[in-house]
Amino acid sequence: MKYFDEHGNQIIRESRRNETLTVGAWVGTLLVLGIPIVNIIMLLVWSFGGGETNVTHTNYSRACLVVLFFVSILLLLLLY
Repeated sequence: MKYFDEHGNQIIRESRRNETLTVGAWVGTLLVLGIPIVNIIMLLVWSFGGGETNVTHTNYSRACLVVLFFVSILLLLLLY
């Protein structure tokens, strides 16, 4: 999204994607991931949603999905 001032000049705004997440943001992330069904939806949104999603959230979500996939496969193999 582009932002302009009152004279029509483009305003270059620093992206929030590379900011360090605060402790409060991590607590909120872990609380959201503790809710069944919502956690998988949010992992998918943070992993593939793009936009203004923080890079740290993106990488963490992708790692969680990879681990979830391999653990699911392992459980299926062990149970059947």
